[in-house]
Amino acid sequence: MDLIGGGAKNYTDFLKFLGDKKPQIGGSPFQINFKYNLPNSNDNLQLFQIDAKVCNDSDPQFACACSDCPQVCPELEKLPSRKSCKISNISCTSFIILVSYFSLLLTYLIITTFLKFQNKKKNSSQWLTDDNDVEVEIEDEYVSGRGGGVEYQTDILEGRSNISLSSHPTLNLQSLRPRKTYIVNNYLEKCFYNIGYFCSKHSTYVLTVGIFSIMVLSSFVYYIRFETNPVNLWVSPTAKAYIEKQKFDESFKPFYRTQQIILSNSTGGSILQDYEAIEWWFEKEKQIRKLPANVMIDGVVEEVTYDDICFKPLEDTCVLESFTQYFDGEISKLPEKTWENQIVKCSKSPVECLPSFQQPLKSNLLFGGSKGEDVLSSRAIIVTLLNNNDNDVESDQVIRASAWENELEEFLLINVTAEAKQLGINLSFMTEVSLEKELNKSTNTDIRIVVISYIIMFAYASYALSMLQHGARQISFINASFITPFGKVSGNNILLKFLAKSRFGLGLVGIFIVLFSVFSSMGFWSFLGLKSTLIIAEVIPFLILAVGVDNIFLICNEFEHVDELTVTSSLSLHEKIGKTMANIGPSIVLSSLCQFLCFILGSFVDMPAVKNFSLYISVAIVFNTLLQITVFISVLSLDKMRIDSGRLDLLPFIKVEADSISLPIDSEDGELNLGLSQILSETNASGSGPFQLFMKTKYIPFIFKKEVRNFLIFAFLAVFGISLSLIPNMELGLDQRIALPSDSYMVNYFNDVYEYLDVGPPIYFVVEDLNVTSITNQKKLCGKFTTCEPYSLVNIVEQEYKRSNQSTISEPVSSWIDDFLMWLNPELIDCCRVKKKAPDLIFCDPYAPPRQCETCYENKEWSYRMDGFPEGPDFMTYFNEWIDAPSYPCPLGGKAPYANSVYVQNNTIKRHAFRTSHAPLRSQKDFINAYHNSLRIIDEIKENNREIDVYAYSPFYIYFVQYEDIKKLTFSLIGIGLLLVGFVSLFLLGSLRNSLVFILNLILIISSILGWMVFAGITLNAVSLVNLLICVGLSVEFAVHMFKHFNFNETYINKRERALDSLGYIGTTTLSGIALTKLIGISVLSFTHSKIFRIYYFKMWAGLVVIASVHALVVVPLLLSMIGDNKVFGHSNWSKIATN
Repeated sequence: MDLIGGGAKNYTDFLKFLGDKKPQIGGSPFQINFKYNLPNSNDNLQLFQIDAKVCNDSDPQFACACSDCPQVCPELEKLPSRKSCKISNISCTSFIILVSYFSLLLTYLIITTFLKFQNKKKNSSQWLTDDNDVEVEIEDEYVSGRGGGVEYQTDILEGRSNISLSSHPTLNLQSLRPRKTYIVNNYLEKCFYNIGYFCSKHSTYVLTVGIFSIMVLSSFVYYIRFETNPVNLWVSPTAKAYIEKQKFDESFKPFYRTQQIILSNSTGGSILQDYEAIEWWFEKEKQIRKLPANVMIDGVVEEVTYDDICFKPLEDTCVLESFTQYFDGEISKLPEKTWENQIVKCSKSPVECLPSFQQPLKSNLLFGGSKGEDVLSSRAIIVTLLNNNDNDVESDQVIRASAWENELEEFLLINVTAEAKQLGINLSFMTEVSLEKELNKSTNTDIRIVVISYIIMFAYASYALSMLQHGARQISFINASFITPFGKVSGNNILLKFLAKSRFGLGLVGIFIVLFSVFSSMGFWSFLGLKSTLIIAEVIPFLILAVGVDNIFLICNEFEHVDELTVTSSLSLHEKIGKTMANIGPSIVLSSLCQFLCFILGSFVDMPAVKNFSLYISVAIVFNTLLQITVFISVLSLDKMRIDSGRLDLLPFIKVEADSISLPIDSEDGELNLGLSQILSETNASGSGPFQLFMKTKYIPFIFKKEVRNFLIFAFLAVFGISLSLIPNMELGLDQRIALPSDSYMVNYFNDVYEYLDVGPPIYFVVEDLNVTSITNQKKLCGKFTTCEPYSLVNIVEQEYKRSNQSTISEPVSSWIDDFLMWLNPELIDCCRVKKKAPDLIFCDPYAPPRQCETCYENKEWSYRMDGFPEGPDFMTYFNEWIDAPSYPCPLGGKAPYANSVYVQNNTIKRHAFRTSHAPLRSQKDFINAYHNSLRIIDEIKENNREIDVYAYSPFYIYFVQYEDIKKLTFSLIGIGLLLVGFVSLFLLGSLRNSLVFILNLILIISSILGWMVFAGITLNAVSLVNLLICVGLSVEFAVHMFKHFNFNETYINKRERALDSLGYIGTTTLSGIALTKLIGISVLSFTHSKIFRIYYFKMWAGLVVIASVHALVVVPLLLSMIGDNKVFGHSNWSKIATN
C-alpha cells in the first residue's frame, strides 16, 4: 500500500488517494470526493447488496491466491524460540557446567580429606598425605645443593665411568645405579651430537651453504603475489558458496558498485531542521554528478562522470537514491515555505514523487533514525549511488568506475566533509574502492612496527646472551689496552670496553636467522605460486620472532652449562658443541615438530587466507629450526673462538691485551694463572643470576609446600571450571570496524550504518535448470494464482516475510513469473498488446495507439486458475517481449525490475532469481543469523519441492559461510592437534604417563585461553581459529623442555625431586628465554593502527604468554610431582661427558 495506495491505512484513505487529482502520474484526471453516508433527502439511492464470498471459497470462480488470502496460505513449521535461557544473567549451559563442575570438585575434596584423616596414622605415601617433614627435607636438600650435581654411573659394558650433565656443577656420588636409556632419544642425541660437532668443526662450510641457500630462497620473493580480493581471501574456489556467487555474477552480472553517503546531525537531533542545509546538499549532489575523473583507456585519456558509469535501468537516467530525487534534484521544486510538507508527502506516497529513473523511493531507503513514521524526526539522510560492475576486474567499465570512485572519495574527504562540519553535519561515506585502500593503508603504516620489534628483540637477545658471561661481567678494563691494526688503544675507550663483554654479534645473527627464515618461507611458496596476503606479510614476522628466538636462548644457555663444568676442560670446543646439541637438540625437535603439526593443521581449513597463512608459517618454522641447529651453531662456535682469542664483539680485528686487565676483586689467588680466554668465558660457578637465585631459594620451596600446593591445584581447577562455563558464551563474527585502521574514516561509516540504516541487504533465491515453460513447474514457483502449489517457492518466502518478527525477511518477494503471467492479463489494456488483424503474431510498441493494437489474450483463455497460459515455445515468445518491456505505460513491464533477474541462454531460461530483502542488520550476530536463516528457508523450499534446485544469495553471504560450522571445526582441529602432540611426545619421550600429563597441561591452557577470549571480547572467526591452533603450538614450547628434563633427569630417583630439579633448571630459561622473548616479540603489536592486530594477535597472544607461563612455572611441576611417571630414562653416551 505504500507504493500503490499512498500509504493508506484504511478504506477511506485508499479511496481518497484514488480520487485525488494527479493525471501526471497516471492518477485521476479530476478530483473525486467520495461520500460515505447516504443523504436522507434522496430515497432513490440504495446500497448495492450482493452475497459476499470468502477468499477461500470452495467455488473456484471466487477462490483467491495466497498473496490475497491468508486462509489458503501454507502453514510453515514453527521456529524454535530465540529466547535464551539465563539464570542471574548467566546462560543455563554455563550455569549447569559451573554447578556440575564445582559439585564434582567439592565431592573430590571431601573424599580426599576423609582419606587423609583415615590414613594419617599410617603415614600414607599418597600425594595428598605426604609427610611434611619429608617434603621439607627434600626442599632443604635441593636449596643447599646436596641433592644436585653430576652423577657418576657405572657403565658395565664399556668398563668406565660416565658423568651425566645436570643442572648443577657440583658432584653427587650418592647414586651409582645405571639408568635404562630410550632408543629414540639415544638416536636423536647421536644425530644432534654429530650435527653440532660437524657445524662447529666446519663452520665456514656450513655458513657458506646456509647463506647461499637463504639467498636463493629469499630471491624467489620477487615472484610474490598478494591476494587482496576479500572474496578470494575468505572462501575457497571449490566452496559451494563461492561457486554459487560465480554463477550469480556470470548470470545476472556482479552486484552494483555501491557508494553510500550518510549525513547526520552532529547534535543527535533531526537532520531535517534547516532549509539551508537542505539547499546545501542539493548543490553538493549536483557537483557529485558532474564530478570528472580522468582515466586512460586504450592509450587515450578520457573524462568520466557519474553519468558514464552509473546503473541505468531505463537506459537513459542514472539511479541515485536520495530524497532530492523526489524533486528531480532541483531545489527550485522544493520551495522554502513548503519544504517540510512536501518531504512528508513524498515519503508517505513515493509513487507521487517518482524520480527520473521511475522507481519509487521508499522512505526507509532515504532516511534513518526516525521516531516511528515521522520522517521529519529522522536523524540521518542516506544517499546511495550505484555504478555498473563487471566480472572482469580489468574491463573498461571497472577501470572507469574505479577512477571516478577515487575522485569521489577525495572530493568527499577534502571538500564536503569540512563544509558539512561548518553546518553542524557529520558526514560519513563509503566508496567501492574504500575498503581495500584503507586496509592497505594500515599495512604501509605498520611496516615500521615490524622494524621496531626486531630492533627491540635484537637488543634484548644481545643483552641476555651477554649476561650469560658471568665472569666477563666482573672484569675491570680500567687499565686495559686494546691491540688494533693501527696500534694500542687505551682501555678508557667506552665502546671498546663494552664490546669486550658484549655478544651483539651473536644476537644479531640470531635475529637475522629468524628474519631470513620468514623470507625463505615466502620465497619458497612464491616460487610454487601460492599467493600471500597482507596478514601473512605483517603477522608472520612477529610470530616467528616470538617463536624462533627461544631456541637461541636454549642453545646458548645449555652451552654455558656444558662449558662451565670444570670436568669439560679436556673436551675440545667441537665436542662441547656436540654435547650441547645432544642435550638440547631432542627438546628442540619435540617443540618444533609439535608447533609445525599444530600450524599445518590450519591448512585444512577451507579458507584461502587461513590455509595460506598456515602453510607460510609452518615452512617458516621448519627453516628457522634448520638454520638454528646448523648456521647458528657454527656462529656460536666462531663466537666462542673469538672470546677464547680475546677479540672484541663486532670488531674481531681488535684484541684485548691479556696482561692489561684487572681480575675480579673476589678472585682466588689460584685464578691469577688463568688465561685471558678463561677469564672472559668462565662462568662464576658459585654465583647465580637474580632469577635463578629467586627461583631456587624462594619460589620453589614456597609452591611445593603442601598447603600452597593444594591451594594452587584447587585454584587452577577452579579456573578450569570457570573457563569451561564461559566457552558457551563465545560470540562469532569479525566486525568490519576491527579490520580497519583505528583512524580510518570508514569506522565512522560503519558506526552510522549500524545506527541509522533502516533497510537490509537484498536476498535472491536463485533457481537453476528448471523448465519454466511448463505450467506444472510454473505452479511450483508462482504465488498470485489460485492453482499455484500451496508450498511453492513464492508462497514459502511470502510466509517467511509474514513472520518477520522471527525471520529476517522484511519485504514481499518480487516474483518475475507472477508479474510476467499477469502482464498477459487481457484486462490490462496497456500491457501485452499485438497488432490487430496481423497474419502473424506481431507485438505492438508500448506507445502505439490503441486503435492499432489489441491485448495478447483478447481472444484467448486467461484465468487466475492458470488456464490457457503459454507453454513451450509460445512461453518464450511472450517472455522475450515482456523482458524488454518498459514500466510505462504498463507497470508490469519486465525490463526495469527483472532484466538482471533472468538468465537466458540459447532461448532457454537457464537461471532466474526471486528477490526480497533482509531486515536491517546491525551486528555481526544479525548477519550470521540472516545467513543461517536463508539456509533454513532453502531447506524448506527443497523439502516441499524436490525437483527445484535453488540456493540463496546475498552479497554478504560469502563472508559468513565460515560461521555455520566454525565451532565444530575449531574444537575438531584443536582435538586433532592435541592428539598429534600427544603421539609425538609419546614417541620422543617414551613415557605414556608423562605424555598424558603433557596433554592435560595443554588442555588446561587452551581452556583458559578460550575463557580469556570470552572475557576479553575476542570473537571466534577464521583469524582466531588459526590463532587457537598457534596457541596450541606455542603452549608446547613453554612446557616441553621441562618435561624433557624431567623424563631424562638421572640426578634424582623420586619424581618430586625430579620435578623440583627440573623447575630449578628450566624455570629461569622458561621465564627469560621463552616468556620474555615472546612477550617482547608481540608487545609491539599493541602499537599498530589496525584493531584486528591489537585484538586478535596482541591481546590473544599476550593472554597466551601469561597463561602458558603460569602453567609452565606452577602447574607443570606440581602435576609432574604428583602424577608424573616414576620411571626415568638415562642419557646416552653422546650427551654424557666421559672421563678417563
